[in-house]
Amino acid sequence: MSGTHTTAQSMASHRAITKVVAAVEQEGAKVVGIAELFAGSGASLIARSIAGAYDRFGKKALLVEANALDISSENAEPKIDASLDFTSAIQTVSDRFFTANLAEMEGAGVLARRHFREAFDRLQATDLEVVVDLPSVYTQSGELNMALPAIGAACEVVFLVCETAHVNRLQMADAIEFFHSSNINLAGLVMNDQRLFFNQFLTDS
Repeated sequence: MSGTHTTAQSMASHRAITKVVAAVEQEGAKVVGIAELFAGSGASLIARSIAGAYDRFGKKALLVEANALDISSENAEPKIDASLDFTSAIQTVSDRFFTANLAEMEGAGVLARRHFREAFDRLQATDLEVVVDLPSVYTQSGELNMALPAIGAACEVVFLVCETAHVNRLQMADAIEFFHSSNINLAGLVMNDQRLFFNQFLTDS
């Protein structure tokens, strides 16, 4: 019984991942962020699966683990010469699959979105598809997570992972407004039942 459930769950996940990759390809985006409404909604697994899908498609992919990144307050000013170089932090998973953990990179927490954007631009020159595992929208205390805007806004497109049983309309409306006010390009929602809703439906929510 459990084996049947696992197989069905795996197939559903594969369909969701395929839809996300197809949407990213259609947008022509090279840097895709995967956020989640609350920690534990499955964004990390989906981000890793997307990077793995690129690998299977014969493309080089870098999974940037930023879900644990601790961003300083908005009043913190990064140094004028601040920059971010992923090359020193890249770990090789396979010939075409690489990872980098931002939480382990000194100084990443005080960088502005332009520094992340510049770092991603440099990565694109290496012909890498970049998948960013972003911080959650809400903290454990239920507050909007200010660690998300700086790196989320540096992604070309972002998908939001939600668990249907753990989200209400007000939370979703506040999350979407948070994305808009933070200049994060929300491209779609991935629900825990593996359905994918795109931007044109968000305005009707």
